[in-house]
Amino acid sequence: MMSNKAPLSSIMAPWSRLGRPLKMGLQPCMEKDWLMAEDPFGDDAMQSRQITLKKYLGQDHHQDIFNAHPCSIDAGEECFDLIKDNLATHHNKMLEGSVNRHPIDIAAQQIPEDILLLCPEEKDGATIWVLRAASLAFPSHWVLAEKMNKPMASIHDPVPDYDKVLERPVDRFFNAMIPGTISLRRNWTLQIDDGLFTPERHDKLPLEAQEIGDRLHVRVERQTLRKMARTGWIIFTIQTFLAPIKLWKNHQSALEDLIVQIDALPQATQDYRGVDVYLPQLREWIALNN
Repeated sequence: MMSNKAPLSSIMAPWSRLGRPLKMGLQPCMEKDWLMAEDPFGDDAMQSRQITLKKYLGQDHHQDIFNAHPCSIDAGEECFDLIKDNLATHHNKMLEGSVNRHPIDIAAQQIPEDILLLCPEEKDGATIWVLRAASLAFPSHWVLAEKMNKPMASIHDPVPDYDKVLERPVDRFFNAMIPGTISLRRNWTLQIDDGLFTPERHDKLPLEAQEIGDRLHVRVERQTLRKMARTGWIIFTIQTFLAPIKLWKNHQSALEDLIVQIDALPQATQDYRGVDVYLPQLREWIALNN
């Protein structure tokens, strides 16, 4: 349920705060703020619901949400220890262990964040970063098995202009990261319905304009990056938040700004994000509520 501690008018639209996609937008993150951030939309129960859903997915869809190369065990143990210390120190929460499962498989079942581990590897005289382990319960339209054991550039192949805009800056940043520091970024997108486990796009049609308020959701991902001191691997965490677009029903200027930003996206990006499925209905819904 939504908290009453902040009026809806004080919840800034993510598209106004974060701007357009395809930028790194990194900022420093303190250790105390690394994990289990509060829901920006005031949903105090989101974390507990996500952990419950993760336990279900871990039982019934484990092969879909977890994958790890054998070389990742050592890095997984270092990651587990960092998470365990953080939760105990800053969240008064104990992380339970198990000797029979991969360390990040265990850890990710107890926190709302998804956890991915990136390994530095040499190729043609350069360092590339390869996805070698992941517990990904809440993917946004990508299938974990298709991305495993691939470098960052290959993982982002479907993203329009990633190779032109972000590939080199991301690689340079990863190589220069200093262990002990944490970096934070956020991004946003729109999706139909409130599914968190969405490896593939299954937009339900037809979508009527009067359904937009309840069915079209803003999805915000809070992503952090930290390089581990012992193994040199990078921990990539993703904490996901969802809110129905009706949250901004009475904030016409914010909704108009949303349309402006969507219209400004290159056509390839609109196609990638499935904009055509909801944009006409969103325009009509905004007009009906003006």
